[in-house]
Amino acid sequence: MGHNRAVPVLHEETMDLSNGVAQTIYPIPETTMSEFIPNAQSFWNAIAPHTQQRLLENVWCAHCREQTTIVDFSGRIERGNLLLLGRCATCGGNVARVIEGPDA
Repeated sequence: MGHNRAVPVLHEETMDLSNGVAQTIYPIPETTMSEFIPNAQSFWNAIAPHTQQRLLENVWCAHCREQTTIVDFSGRIERGNLLLLGRCATCGGNVARVIEGPDA
């Protein structure tokens, strides 16, 4: 059986923008924030908060052969797409999630 690992729930934060409009965002977990290159972090922050959570919870694990949540992930841009690399929340195996960029 796989190990039961805690699934990260990203907590909402409200950020006041310079134009006076408040925006709710899900921040990158602090344990992985340093592993996001700056343009990947900007890409991630541009995604709607509810979509961020859905993307993190919708990752395929080849070992478990089912949908899982990605944990302990890092992010970088490859060919205009955001690539998240991390571990399966269930078994701890390597998983990845590609989020298509605007030109895909």
